[in-house]
Amino acid sequence: MNAEVRIDAKGKYYTDRVTTQTLEVFAITRTGTIRGMMHIHPGHRLSDELNSERLFIALTDATVPGPDGNELHVGFVAVNKSQLVWVIPVEAVRQGEEEAP
Repeated sequence: MNAEVRIDAKGKYYTDRVTTQTLEVFAITRTGTIRGMMHIHPGHRLSDELNSERLFIALTDATVPGPDGNELHVGFVAVNKSQLVWVIPVEAVRQGEEEAP
């Protein structure tokens, strides 16, 4: 058996790796906009992750505002949820494809 998988007395599997789904988001903070991949636990919604007791959200493959005003591309950033103004999935942003009636 793989050393990374453990099974308890009730047959529940445990691994060293946390399984998540990714969702590309814009995260607006008090200091700028971050675009990256948010990691959401299976069966959870974006709002579930934001309402969890965890203090930080993890974003990978992210673009963040740098100290000089230029964008930085980073593999990982942990964002303190208290600094968030709003978070929106990139797929929910309309690019002017629909006209208002």
